[in-house]
Amino acid sequence: MQTQTTVKRFVVTHVGAATLAFGLLVSGVLGVAGLAGELNASALASGHKDAMLDATDHDAAIQTSSTPALTESWTLLADLTPVQQNVAVLPDDHLVLMSDSASYLSAASSVAKGDEDALSDDEGVSSLAKASGDPVTAIQWSSTFACEDLSMGSADDEDQRVSDDLVAKAGEVSPVDGVVMAQQADRSIVFGLHFETSDQASANLQTRVDLASGDAPGQGGSFADRFTLASGTAEDQDVVLTTEPTRRDAAVLSDLSSGPVLFATC
Repeated sequence: MQTQTTVKRFVVTHVGAATLAFGLLVSGVLGVAGLAGELNASALASGHKDAMLDATDHDAAIQTSSTPALTESWTLLADLTPVQQNVAVLPDDHLVLMSDSASYLSAASSVAKGDEDALSDDEGVSSLAKASGDPVTAIQWSSTFACEDLSMGSADDEDQRVSDDLVAKAGEVSPVDGVVMAQQADRSIVFGLHFETSDQASANLQTRVDLASGDAPGQGGSFADRFTLASGTAEDQDVVLTTEPTRRDAAVLSDLSSGPVLFATC
């Protein structure tokens, strides 16, 4: 929902007829709900106001925003989570936006309405989204934030030593310029890694396949404990790894999305 200088990590999941998204940002946190069917801003506003009046003083419950970019927005002053403190409804776009920052909510609303550049305009974001297929839940990192969140730098000294040895044996490694992890309805997971050039993607394919098939320093155990690698391909500037879960109850996506992840090393 914003440019690469702001968005760190973006999570999308589907619940019934709604699509829910959660963005971890340098300047704040953004929640987005995309709803099917007609969206009645007045009804939603009334519902939120009623809920707030049950929780706090009537006079202090809602402060109406005068920000012209928002169709309808409020600042909620009750005891809510930070991301629920500021809410905007965009009925024409079937969206409800929430943020812990009123200024960021305004900026994100401008993006959603098409008035500012979107995350999808950044290098690699659209191709990774396409590679992820039709997931029930997906997490995407834009640009160099993938390296920051997933690098082995967050591992302890011994795990970093082990990872250095594994990378040296595996072969060429180029910095990733975006990552997506997308869980499908059958619990298989697609991992997509974006590189600066198609040559880098081709050169990194076997390296990333080998790293995703071995030990998992920083996570514990091995990647084989979590999934079986079904396929690996280089598509233009992307390396796409398709995996099948080793156990149906394994929480692979939640484990790996917090890093460090050896096969996404920079």
